[in-house]
Amino acid sequence: MNADVCCDVVVKVNTRWRADYAATSGSDARSRRRRRALRGGYRRQDIINYTIDHNLTATATYALNPDLGGSLTIGQNLNTRNQRQLGNVGRTLVAPQPFKASIRSAGIR
Repeated sequence: MNADVCCDVVVKVNTRWRADYAATSGSDARSRRRRRALRGGYRRQDIINYTIDHNLTATATYALNPDLGGSLTIGQNLNTRNQRQLGNVGRTLVAPQPFKASIRSAGIR
């Protein structure tokens, strides 16, 4: 008795990566004159979001003969999300109004 086992095996690997990053930042200053209590303020806020998504699958398809075959699929998924909110508040602004420091190249010699 002889037995010959011959099979065709095909392996297919798929991967998908997705990453998203978003950040926003803002600040707001109020002068002493704009508030009823005659006190100014300063506020700053940063919001940072990121997402990572990864999928990996491998499929093996085999055929022992034209009537007998099958497939096996294995996979893995990684998904993470993170959101950070950072903020600072200053409640009493001493200056009569908020100032912005700037450098003008025309005035520097």
